[in-house]
Amino acid sequence: MKRLWVCAIGVGMFLAVAGHASAQTVLDGSDKTAPPQAKSAMTAVAKKFSSPSTVRFQKIKTHESGGKVVTCGEVNDGTTQNFSLFGVIDGGEQVVFDTRPLPKAIDFNEVNDWVNRSAALDEIEEMKCAPKGSYKKYNDRLNKVLEKRKDNTQ
Repeated sequence: MKRLWVCAIGVGMFLAVAGHASAQTVLDGSDKTAPPQAKSAMTAVAKKFSSPSTVRFQKIKTHESGGKVVTCGEVNDGTTQNFSLFGVIDGGEQVVFDTRPLPKAIDFNEVNDWVNRSAALDEIEEMKCAPKGSYKKYNDRLNKVLEKRKDNTQ
């Protein structure tokens, strides 16, 4: 009997911790009327960060596209004030666009990282999670910065 109680307490503690770990913090309450797909989308996005339990969300929206629910919003890792855009098509890959400001110059070795990062904004715009023209505007600014990139290959 004592073993049964110990097992029951252990299972209860595990469920409490597991349930708490999957809860997401939404700062503005925008998830209150969101469908269940939004909750699973936020959980998936949080797992992209090194500490999912500290991740914060805001401006959660959903809409339908091609018969699937698309979840959009903003996310940060809980340690900064900077929020990144995200978009998730139900059952699809999570896309997060890091919205940190472009530097005045980019090191030659970091060019591919910045170009690949901009592709995420293109995907988010296609999901209708960012205003039309966002990618072009960002890409134009990125190209101007890349013209002045630092060449540290010598």
